[in-house]
Amino acid sequence: MEATSSIDLAKFYPDDLVILAVEEKVDSVILYMQSKSTEFICPCCNSVSHVHHGTYHRRVQNLPLFQKTVWLYLNAYQHTCENPVCKVHSMVETFHNFLHFKKRMTERC
Repeated sequence: MEATSSIDLAKFYPDDLVILAVEEKVDSVILYMQSKSTEFICPCCNSVSHVHHGTYHRRVQNLPLFQKTVWLYLNAYQHTCENPVCKVHSMVETFHNFLHFKKRMTERC
């Protein structure tokens, strides 16, 4: 009897991230991911923004999987605050309790 197994990796990541592709190498696993968010709350004035200012790419390390290094290649969004009196012009997306801005590793590591 042939054994087959599949792991739903999406269950291990925040709901606002979607896995686009998985690449397995000899010593690592790379997950290509993209943000699904359509709005962002300004950290300064708490207004909701729907304006994407741009995208940025991040490469971060996650916990190992089957003794292989796991890398997440993320496409995330920059947002513009829609409040005209707010001091913040551009905000970058963070994934709370998972990945914060300027971090090279997930909060799990």
